Amino acid sequence: MRIKAITKKFGEIVVWLLLTSFVFATLGININFETAYGESFSSTQLYSSYQAETISFTKREIESSKTASNVPTYFQLSELDNSCGAVAGAIIIGFYDRYFEELIPNYSSYLAVIDRYKGNDNTYIPALMQELYTLMRINVDDLGVSMQDCMNGLGQYVRSKNRTFGYSSIKTSNAINENSYVASINANKPVILFNTSTELYKISNTSSKDTLVVSTVANNHVYVGYGYVKIKYYNSSGNFRTDTYMQVATGFSGLSSGYIRIGSTATTVSHDWSIYGYSVSIS
Repeated sequence: MRIKAITKKFGEIVVWLLLTSFVFATLGININFETAYGESFSSTQLYSSYQAETISFTKREIESSKTASNVPTYFQLSELDNSCGAVAGAIIIGFYDRYFEELIPNYSSYLAVIDRYKGNDNTYIPALMQELYTLMRINVDDLGVSMQDCMNGLGQYVRSKNRTFGYSSIKTSNAINENSYVASINANKPVILFNTSTELYKISNTSSKDTLVVSTVANNHVYVGYGYVKIKYYNSSGNFRTDTYMQVATGFSGLSSGYIRIGSTATTVSHDWSIYGYSVSIS
């Protein structure tokens, strides 16, 4: 009798969910059950840092590539909570504004005389973030933004400026495809990354050792990849270690950029942090 009662109750729940979905669809209400990305600006600790290790070597070879002049390093505003999606979108818009200045009207994101992007200002970049915040429906269905709402809002903004927006996945199964990521960077296309808890590396070096300092970002967060680095370490026995990283803009004011390790011969590197990754183009 208990099994029948449980089965009946389960059936009632299924029917309720179906009816609820139908009603919301009829009313034109979009309910999004995707993973949300964002963190409170008022959080006292968005990330925690610790020294991971020191790598000693006799020789080091570095292979690297970046998008032209990197990307802008905008950061989250206090009045826009859970806005990492809007910040990442603004970074991509700011990057492409160098080539299509109508993307941010009456503003130039790039300073050609010193070959670098401007940072946050007091007017145009906050207004851009606010518009993206609205278009992406941040904090509407959940705290933060879903991947689909983020990409939809970003595309809507670009098309409103009479430009074409496109994106393609750089993932294979559950891992970042290193070749696809490098191809995007070499094609001067930044990559938007939707991550769960992530380790960000800072690398300081001398002539004979690298020191890795790791910051752990505990929350789901959106980053923008703009560089690739492969470091080969040698000692008297030859190449004893090779590490591969993505270089990313974080949207944090105190930690504006860092490296996410995607491969190493010294340890197994999990890609569990990677949910979505897209090469983004605007033309």
